[in-house]
Amino acid sequence: MKGFPLSESTTPVRLKRALGTPALTLFGLAYMLPLAIFTTYGLVTQLTGGHLAGAYFVTTIAMLFTAYSYANMVKAYPVAGSAYTYTQKTFGAHLGFLTGWTLLLDYLALPLLNYLIIGLYLNEAFPGIPSWVFIVVSVIVVTLLNVIGVRLVSGANLALVGVQIIFIVVFVVVALGYVASNGQMPGILDPFFSGGTTISSIASGAAVLALAFLGFDAVSTLS
Repeated sequence: MKGFPLSESTTPVRLKRALGTPALTLFGLAYMLPLAIFTTYGLVTQLTGGHLAGAYFVTTIAMLFTAYSYANMVKAYPVAGSAYTYTQKTFGAHLGFLTGWTLLLDYLALPLLNYLIIGLYLNEAFPGIPSWVFIVVSVIVVTLLNVIGVRLVSGANLALVGVQIIFIVVFVVVALGYVASNGQMPGILDPFFSGGTTISSIASGAAVLALAFLGFDAVSTLS
Protein backbone atom coordinates (compact mmCIF):
# COMPACT_ATOMS: atom_id res chain seq x y z
CA MET A 1 0.00 0.00 0.00
CA LYS A 2 1.11 3.54 -0.69
CA GLY A 3 2.73 5.08 2.35
CA PHE A 4 3.18 1.72 4.06
CA PRO A 5 6.24 0.05 2.54
CA LEU A 6 6.71 -3.59 3.45
CA SER A 7 10.21 -4.63 4.45
CA GLU A 8 11.66 -7.92 3.38
CA SER A 9 11.86 -8.94 7.04
CA THR A 10 8.08 -8.74 7.49
CA THR A 11 6.88 -12.11 8.76
CA PRO A 12 3.48 -13.52 7.78
CA VAL A 13 0.73 -13.46 10.38
CA ARG A 14 -0.33 -16.91 11.55
CA LEU A 15 -2.98 -18.20 13.89
CA LYS A 16 -1.79 -19.44 17.26
CA ARG A 17 -1.49 -23.22 17.37
CA ALA A 18 -3.44 -23.84 20.56
CA LEU A 19 -4.04 -27.56 20.01
CA GLY A 20 -1.51 -30.35 19.69
CA THR A 21 -1.80 -33.60 17.76
CA PRO A 22 -3.69 -35.52 20.52
CA ALA A 23 -6.23 -32.69 20.86
CA LEU A 24 -6.69 -32.51 17.08
CA THR A 25 -7.24 -36.27 16.90
CA LEU A 26 -9.75 -36.04 19.72
CA PHE A 27 -11.51 -33.19 17.92
CA GLY A 28 -11.83 -35.35 14.82
CA LEU A 29 -13.26 -38.24 16.85
CA ALA A 30 -15.77 -35.94 18.54
CA TYR A 31 -16.78 -34.49 15.19
CA MET A 32 -17.25 -37.97 13.73
CA LEU A 33 -19.40 -38.91 16.73
CA PRO A 34 -18.58 -42.57 17.61
CA LEU A 35 -22.24 -43.19 18.49
CA ALA A 36 -23.39 -42.12 15.01
CA ILE A 37 -23.98 -45.80 14.23
CA PHE A 38 -27.08 -45.70 16.45
CA THR A 39 -28.60 -42.86 14.41
CA THR A 40 -28.49 -44.82 11.13
CA TYR A 41 -28.72 -48.41 12.39
CA GLY A 42 -32.39 -49.04 11.59
CA LEU A 43 -32.41 -47.27 8.23
CA VAL A 44 -29.27 -48.95 6.87
CA THR A 45 -30.27 -52.36 8.25
CA GLN A 46 -33.46 -52.10 6.19
CA LEU A 47 -31.68 -50.84 3.08
CA THR A 48 -29.13 -53.67 3.16
CA GLY A 49 -31.46 -56.45 4.25
CA GLY A 50 -29.68 -56.89 7.57
CA HIS A 51 -26.12 -56.48 6.25
CA LEU A 52 -25.12 -53.35 8.14
CA ALA A 53 -21.59 -54.67 8.73
CA GLY A 54 -21.09 -55.20 5.00
CA ALA A 55 -22.13 -51.64 4.24
CA TYR A 56 -19.78 -50.34 6.95
CA PHE A 57 -16.95 -52.40 5.46
CA VAL A 58 -17.45 -50.81 2.01
CA THR A 59 -17.67 -47.31 3.49
CA THR A 60 -14.57 -47.86 5.61
CA ILE A 61 -12.52 -48.91 2.57
CA ALA A 62 -13.62 -45.79 0.67
CA MET A 63 -12.84 -43.54 3.64
CA LEU A 64 -9.42 -45.11 4.15
CA PHE A 65 -8.49 -44.10 0.60
CA THR A 66 -9.87 -40.63 1.29
CA ALA A 67 -7.92 -40.30 4.52
CA TYR A 68 -4.75 -41.51 2.77
CA SER A 69 -5.29 -38.83 0.14
CA TYR A 70 -5.72 -36.16 2.83
CA ALA A 71 -2.54 -37.31 4.57
CA ASN A 72 -0.53 -36.87 1.37
CA MET A 73 -2.16 -33.62 0.30
CA VAL A 74 -1.58 -31.95 3.65
CA LYS A 75 2.13 -32.72 3.24
CA ALA A 76 2.16 -31.28 -0.28
CA TYR A 77 0.19 -28.15 0.68
CA PRO A 78 0.66 -27.45 4.42
CA VAL A 79 -1.56 -24.36 4.42
CA ALA A 80 -5.07 -23.51 5.60
CA GLY A 81 -8.02 -24.48 3.45
CA SER A 82 -8.22 -28.27 3.65
CA ALA A 83 -10.09 -29.81 0.68
CA TYR A 84 -10.54 -26.38 -0.92
CA THR A 85 -6.77 -25.85 -1.08
CA TYR A 86 -6.05 -29.38 -2.27
CA THR A 87 -8.58 -29.15 -5.11
CA GLN A 88 -7.62 -25.61 -6.06
CA LYS A 89 -3.91 -26.42 -6.24
CA THR A 90 -4.50 -29.67 -8.17
CA PHE A 91 -7.43 -28.97 -10.50
CA GLY A 92 -7.68 -25.19 -10.63
CA ALA A 93 -9.52 -22.30 -8.99
CA HIS A 94 -13.00 -23.09 -10.35
CA LEU A 95 -13.20 -26.62 -8.95
CA GLY A 96 -11.55 -25.39 -5.77
CA PHE A 97 -14.28 -22.77 -5.38
CA LEU A 98 -17.01 -25.41 -5.75
CA THR A 99 -15.23 -27.71 -3.31
CA GLY A 100 -14.94 -24.92 -0.76
CA TRP A 101 -18.65 -24.18 -0.90
CA THR A 102 -19.48 -27.90 -0.69
CA LEU A 103 -17.27 -28.15 2.39
CA LEU A 104 -19.04 -25.15 3.90
CA LEU A 105 -22.43 -26.80 3.33
CA ASP A 106 -21.11 -29.87 5.16
CA TYR A 107 -20.17 -27.76 8.18
CA LEU A 108 -23.58 -26.07 8.10
CA ALA A 109 -25.74 -29.14 7.56
CA LEU A 110 -24.03 -31.57 9.95
CA PRO A 111 -24.57 -29.48 13.11
CA LEU A 112 -28.20 -28.97 12.10
CA LEU A 113 -28.63 -32.72 11.79
CA ASN A 114 -26.97 -33.29 15.17
CA TYR A 115 -29.21 -30.74 16.88
CA LEU A 116 -32.27 -32.36 15.32
CA ILE A 117 -31.21 -35.81 16.55
CA ILE A 118 -30.56 -34.43 20.05
CA GLY A 119 -34.06 -32.94 20.11
CA LEU A 120 -35.72 -36.14 18.88
CA TYR A 121 -33.86 -38.46 21.25
CA LEU A 122 -34.27 -36.34 24.37
CA ASN A 123 -37.92 -35.73 23.57
CA GLU A 124 -38.43 -39.51 23.53
CA ALA A 125 -36.75 -39.74 26.94
CA PHE A 126 -38.59 -36.70 28.34
CA PRO A 127 -41.84 -36.43 26.35
CA GLY A 128 -43.11 -33.64 28.58
CA ILE A 129 -40.49 -31.26 27.15
CA PRO A 130 -40.80 -30.20 23.47
CA SER A 131 -37.91 -31.20 21.23
CA TRP A 132 -37.26 -27.59 20.21
CA VAL A 133 -36.33 -26.76 23.82
CA PHE A 134 -33.49 -29.31 23.76
CA ILE A 135 -32.39 -28.01 20.35
CA VAL A 136 -32.24 -24.38 21.51
CA VAL A 137 -30.37 -25.29 24.70
CA SER A 138 -27.87 -27.37 22.72
CA VAL A 139 -27.23 -24.53 20.28
CA ILE A 140 -26.66 -22.09 23.16
CA VAL A 141 -24.27 -24.43 25.00
CA VAL A 142 -22.20 -25.20 21.88
CA THR A 143 -22.07 -21.52 20.93
CA LEU A 144 -20.85 -20.50 24.38
CA LEU A 145 -18.16 -23.19 24.35
CA ASN A 146 -16.85 -21.98 21.00
CA VAL A 147 -16.93 -18.32 22.02
CA ILE A 148 -14.99 -18.99 25.22
CA GLY A 149 -12.21 -20.76 23.35
CA VAL A 150 -11.04 -23.84 21.50
CA ARG A 151 -9.19 -25.22 24.55
CA LEU A 152 -12.47 -25.47 26.45
CA VAL A 153 -14.04 -27.15 23.42
CA SER A 154 -11.17 -29.63 23.45
CA GLY A 155 -11.91 -30.46 27.11
CA ALA A 156 -15.61 -30.88 26.34
CA ASN A 157 -14.69 -33.19 23.43
CA LEU A 158 -12.62 -35.34 25.77
CA ALA A 159 -15.59 -35.76 28.11
CA LEU A 160 -18.02 -36.50 25.26
CA VAL A 161 -15.77 -39.05 23.56
CA GLY A 162 -15.03 -40.71 26.92
CA VAL A 163 -18.74 -41.10 27.69
CA GLN A 164 -19.38 -42.53 24.21
CA ILE A 165 -16.55 -45.05 24.51
CA ILE A 166 -17.94 -46.22 27.87
CA PHE A 167 -21.39 -46.58 26.28
CA ILE A 168 -19.98 -48.60 23.37
CA VAL A 169 -18.08 -50.94 25.72
CA VAL A 170 -21.22 -51.51 27.83
CA PHE A 171 -23.26 -52.11 24.68
CA VAL A 172 -20.78 -54.69 23.35
CA VAL A 173 -20.66 -56.53 26.70
CA VAL A 174 -24.46 -56.62 26.95
CA ALA A 175 -24.77 -57.77 23.32
CA LEU A 176 -22.26 -60.59 23.81
CA GLY A 177 -24.07 -61.62 26.97
CA TYR A 178 -27.37 -61.73 25.08
CA VAL A 179 -25.90 -63.88 22.30
CA ALA A 180 -24.28 -66.23 24.81
CA SER A 181 -27.49 -66.67 26.80
CA ASN A 182 -29.59 -67.37 23.71
CA GLY A 183 -27.07 -69.78 22.22
CA GLN A 184 -27.56 -68.54 18.67
CA MET A 185 -24.53 -67.42 16.69
CA PRO A 186 -24.87 -66.29 13.07
CA GLY A 187 -22.31 -67.27 10.47
CA ILE A 188 -19.16 -65.18 10.39
CA LEU A 189 -19.93 -63.77 6.95
CA ASP A 190 -23.70 -63.41 7.36
CA PRO A 191 -23.59 -59.79 8.63
CA PHE A 192 -21.45 -58.85 5.62
CA PHE A 193 -22.92 -60.85 2.75
CA SER A 194 -25.33 -63.72 2.29
CA GLY A 195 -27.72 -65.20 -0.23
CA GLY A 196 -30.00 -62.61 -1.81
CA THR A 197 -27.72 -59.68 -0.99
CA THR A 198 -27.29 -57.28 -3.88
CA ILE A 199 -24.42 -54.90 -4.55
CA SER A 200 -26.88 -52.03 -5.01
CA SER A 201 -28.35 -52.52 -1.54
CA ILE A 202 -24.90 -52.61 0.06
CA ALA A 203 -23.89 -49.50 -1.91
CA SER A 204 -27.05 -47.69 -0.83
CA GLY A 205 -26.34 -48.42 2.80
CA ALA A 206 -22.68 -47.46 2.41
CA ALA A 207 -23.66 -44.07 1.00
CA VAL A 208 -25.74 -43.33 4.10
CA LEU A 209 -23.05 -44.60 6.45
CA ALA A 210 -20.54 -42.13 5.01
CA LEU A 211 -22.26 -39.73 7.41
CA ALA A 212 -20.55 -41.56 10.29
CA PHE A 213 -17.12 -40.62 8.94
CA LEU A 214 -17.70 -36.93 8.36
CA GLY A 215 -15.37 -34.92 10.51
CA PHE A 216 -11.89 -36.30 9.96
CA ASP A 217 -11.37 -33.48 7.46
CA ALA A 218 -11.84 -31.08 10.38
CA VAL A 219 -8.45 -32.23 11.64
CA SER A 220 -6.70 -30.92 8.52
CA THR A 221 -8.74 -27.71 8.68
CA LEU A 222 -7.73 -26.99 12.28
CA SER A 223 -4.12 -28.13 11.93
